[in-house]
Formats: sequence, structure tokens, C-alpha cells
Amino acid sequence: MNQNASFINSLQNWSIKIVKIFFPIQAKEIKKYLPTAMMMFIILFNYNIVRILKDSFIIGDAGAEVVNFLKPFVVLPASLLFVIFYSKMSNSFSEKNVFYVSVLPFIAFNIIFTHILYPNVSWLHPSAETIAGLKASYPKLRSIFPVYGLWTYSLYYTFSELWGTVAMNLLFWQFVNRIVSTDEAKRFYPSFGLVGNIGFTLGSVLLLKTVTVATKDTGAFAKQFTNVMNIVILLSFALVVLYWAINKFVLSDPSMLPCEEKVKKKKKAKPSLSESFKIVFSSKYLGLIMLLIFSYNAMINLVEVTWKSQVKAYTSVADKEISKANYTAFVARTNIYTGLVSIALFVAANYLLSRFKWIISASITPIIMVSTSVLFFLFTVFPSIATPMTAFFSSTPLFMAVVFGAIQNVASKSTKYSLFDPTKEMTYIPLDKELKSKGKAAVDIAGSRISKSFGSALQGVLLTVFGFSTQLQIAPYLMIFVISIGILWFIAVKLLAKEYASALQEKCEEDKK
Repeated sequence: MNQNASFINSLQNWSIKIVKIFFPIQAKEIKKYLPTAMMMFIILFNYNIVRILKDSFIIGDAGAEVVNFLKPFVVLPASLLFVIFYSKMSNSFSEKNVFYVSVLPFIAFNIIFTHILYPNVSWLHPSAETIAGLKASYPKLRSIFPVYGLWTYSLYYTFSELWGTVAMNLLFWQFVNRIVSTDEAKRFYPSFGLVGNIGFTLGSVLLLKTVTVATKDTGAFAKQFTNVMNIVILLSFALVVLYWAINKFVLSDPSMLPCEEKVKKKKKAKPSLSESFKIVFSSKYLGLIMLLIFSYNAMINLVEVTWKSQVKAYTSVADKEISKANYTAFVARTNIYTGLVSIALFVAANYLLSRFKWIISASITPIIMVSTSVLFFLFTVFPSIATPMTAFFSSTPLFMAVVFGAIQNVASKSTKYSLFDPTKEMTYIPLDKELKSKGKAAVDIAGSRISKSFGSALQGVLLTVFGFSTQLQIAPYLMIFVISIGILWFIAVKLLAKEYASALQEKCEEDKK
């Protein structure tokens, strides 16, 4: 009996130690941590689903090249409009109500698209003959016309792109940065990412399970899409309820607030939108954060569009709806691996963030991204390199390019979620309230969209001005740009590390006063 009791106690102790590694949360912090982590879970669960589906519509029906025109001409203007909208709402509403005003339009659009627009696309979209005629008349602009030809899908693509940037980078992290102290952040942020990646992975699992049916039945994709989107809509309402509950039942307890939030300060006149942008763009610190965001988004865009064009070629069959389901299933399966690898990396992230300087953790993502991106382009541009592997696996050069692109995608995004995002968000903590709010809005939304649009615009110029017709033809030039962006990224990390250390020191001295 004593041996059994000793074994059980030992097992319990080990279990507690393991839980503390993954979730180093103190008992008194659970009521703050748990609902906030659930917000992260829902945001990434939903984002992963809509992100895959938006590509299935555009790439499946028109080709990956269209993305290069959709992002700069539709998504970027929409992002800038949202920054203006958000800044005006920040001046008109309380911080709590800005969240509701920002999230509800996304919920409303998903309801309208799922139940009104999508069931009627056959007569809402221009005819295939109309688009074909425009392409024939203006061949150099052939990849632009599908943006108009699939206008409801273009809207869905735009709202899906904005959801990731707005819900995660702006609303969630801004809220968390306001209610979490610097000490809590070191323990909360890596585990937030862990919970978020569980949501990310489960979203992929759900999507894979539902669209697998559609890979065999030409009429099943539309029905499965509606079922999945209904889940997304319900969880979006749950997100709003969680946010309300945190404000109502958690933040009403003064012990749950960081020290700086407990101090009542005199209300200052809120600056105008133009004044806010002056504050942002005159800040070297925010400029360096924007450079990190630019480097990641521009690089992933240059690689990912080319990879997705290869995935489409690999998964295409005669039936367009089944091809769309095949594409969705392949990307969902890849994202499951991304989620699982990310979860494993969060153990390392916890260790790195707590034991090493910020610059060490912040440098890992660019190292992995540059190396895997160059490897992917080498196998894409020079398929002869893959000949020994092709022969060994009895496969094709296309399959090998798709596989190495998937490896690049998994490696890049898993390090992004586990290291890039937490280290980036940590740099906002020492900033004053104005830079945390308006600065973060401009940097994360405008910066993210501008950087993605830069990658798309660059590819668009190569496809139109220089007369290339496919992603594969411009791949050699993209590899050169990827290497150049990587060098810029490393410089930004080094400079920001110095600024971050200085800002933390200043904040520490202010807190002592």
C-alpha cells in the first residue's frame, strides 16, 4: 500500500511539473488566464478555417496569380480603411466598446456571405464569357479580371484576411497587453500560443474531416462549406461573450490589473487620426517593429503564392468542385502538421524566452524562414536537383516541389506562431498607452497589409510589365528578393533588441518612482 501511495504521489508530482512547463500559471491568475486563452483558441480556430477556404475559392476557380492583384487592389485599401475606422472608433467609444464595434461587422458579413451570397453566386457573378472576353482584349491584365469576375469570393477573401490581422494582431493582443503585466507576459504569452495552436490544429482537423466527403462527391462542397461556416459564426459570438465576461467578472477585481492600470490618470484629449500617424511614424521603435512584420509577411507571401500554385496543379482534376475540395484537404492536412509542430515548439519557446535574451528568440524565425525558402525555390526552379529523390520515391518533380513547399510552410508558420508572435508582442509592453493602442493599430494592420501587398504587387509587376504568365516563371527572381528581405530582417532584429532593452529599463525606473 505504501509503495502504491508513493507511486501515485510521484506520478502526481511529475504531472504537476509537466503542466507547469506548458502552463506556468499561478492559481490566482487562472480566472484571468483561462478565458483569455479561450479567446485565442477561438480566433485561431476560425482564422485557420476561413484562411484555407478563401484560397480554395480564389485559387481553385481562378489561379494563384490572381492573389497578386487581389491583395494590393482590394485587401490593402480595405485594411487602410479599417485603420481609419478603428482610429475614429477609438476616439468615439471606450476601449471595451471598440472591440464590439470592430468584431460585429465580421460576424455580420460571414452570416450574409454564407446564407445569402454564396448560395446565389451563379447569378451574382459575371458570366465566364464576359471575363474571357476581357482577358482576350487585355491579355497583360488577364489575372486582374477574376477579382471582378468572382467579386463575392473576393469580398470573402478580404474579410478573411482582415480577420487574422484585426482579431489577433490588433484586438486580442492589444487587450492582452493592457491587462497583462510584464512578469505575467513571460509566462502567459508562450502558453497563449500553445492554446491558440491547439485551436489552429483542431480547425484544420474539422475542415479536413468535412471536405474529405466533398473529394468524392461533386455536389458536397457547398453543403460542407455552409456547415463549417455556421460553426465559425457560433464561435464568433462565443468570442464576444468571453470578452464581455472578462471585463465584467475579471477586470472588476483590482488585483487582476497590472500596476500601471491601477493608477488613475487624468484624461487627456485624444489625438486626431493624423496626429496618431505622426506619433507612429516618428517613432524609430515602432518603425523597427513594422520592419519585422514587413519582413515576415513579404517573405511568406513571395514563397506561399508560388507553393499554392504548385498545390493547385497537383490537386486538380476534371471536376472543378472536387478539385477545390482536394486543394482544401491538402492545405488543411499541411496545417495540421503546422499546428502539431508549433505545439512542440512552444516547449522550446517557453525555455528560450525565460532563459535567453530577446534577440536569441527573435532571430530563430528569420533563420528558419530564409533557409527553407531558398531550399524550396531551388527545388522549384531547378527540378533536376530533385531527380535522385524523384527516382527513389517513384514520384514527379511537381510532387517534390509541393512537398518541399509544405515543409517550408510548416517550418515558417510554426516558428512564427511559437516565437515570432510572442517576441513581437513583448516589444509593445514597455510602450505608453498611446503607442500601444494607435501605434499597434497602424503597425499591425497597415504594416501587415502593406507588406503582404508589397509581395503581391512585386509579383504582379513581374507578371504584367515583364510579360511572365505563371508563378513558376517568376520564381527565380522571387528567390533573390527573399534573400534580400532576410538580410533586412536580421538588421531589424539587432537594432530592435537594443531599443527594447532600453525601453524596458526606462519603464522599470518609472515604475519605481
